[in-house]
Amino acid sequence: MTLKKIINSEHSEEFGEFINEIKANVQSYLEARHKAQKERMIIIGKIAEYKNSYPQRSKEHKALTTAMSEEGWSQDVISNNLVAYRQYKDLIGGVSDWHPLAEAASVSHLVEFSRSNGTALIYDSLKYFKKYKGLPSIKAIRGYLGGFFDNKFQPRFRNKGCRSNSFSTPELTTTNTSKQPETQQPKGSALVPSQGEAFEIPVNDGLFVIHQDSTDIEHEEVQPTQNELFETVLAAIPKLNLDEIYGNEAKLSRLEQIQQNLETLSDMAKPRTSRPKYL
Repeated sequence: MTLKKIINSEHSEEFGEFINEIKANVQSYLEARHKAQKERMIIIGKIAEYKNSYPQRSKEHKALTTAMSEEGWSQDVISNNLVAYRQYKDLIGGVSDWHPLAEAASVSHLVEFSRSNGTALIYDSLKYFKKYKGLPSIKAIRGYLGGFFDNKFQPRFRNKGCRSNSFSTPELTTTNTSKQPETQQPKGSALVPSQGEAFEIPVNDGLFVIHQDSTDIEHEEVQPTQNELFETVLAAIPKLNLDEIYGNEAKLSRLEQIQQNLETLSDMAKPRTSRPKYL
């Protein structure tokens, strides 16, 4: 159980007193972490934009690549944050209604938004944000994209009463069994839960909502072994359409992020000439 779940759970009187002592510290930590992750995303995004002005082998280009590596930012972290940054810019560059959503969204949320082409995920997330002053959990968003959650980010299949499943925390439902037809709310209007509707209440720390199921993209993936990675790379490279990549600026930009790795692999792949042995 994470700290944010502990401080928002019910406790014994003695333990509750201790939790109250550290609650403000935990909330400050969560706020600072959220801000730090967004700032890192912006740094990575702006570095990528700046590097496009220089040749790949320029001194400045290599200095920025080395700096990010020395910060401990892996290639996966850089790639995910670059995707999130582009989505963030799209939202900020749009109408002002989207700006609060862009600022409240975590890097993980922005990555999921970038995968939502052909869906109403961003619009439905905005409605959720206006209703609860926070964003749906990452698990609920993935359930939405997978077709398992509805446009209110609730499971499409659920039992009456209290429910718990692998996607979300237990949720409260009303005892009213008569289901009212759903009415469409105009964009920007106040949204109020209807009777009979199950809904999830996020945790509000006073500034922005830190959802109980929020996750960090750096810590939620099971890392493959080195052998698995090696075999995956060997199998994938011969299948790549190099001509298509050459004409795709977005893909070329991502390749720039791992230029040093690619050059090292290229050197390793060159045949080794054996030196003659003299007796």
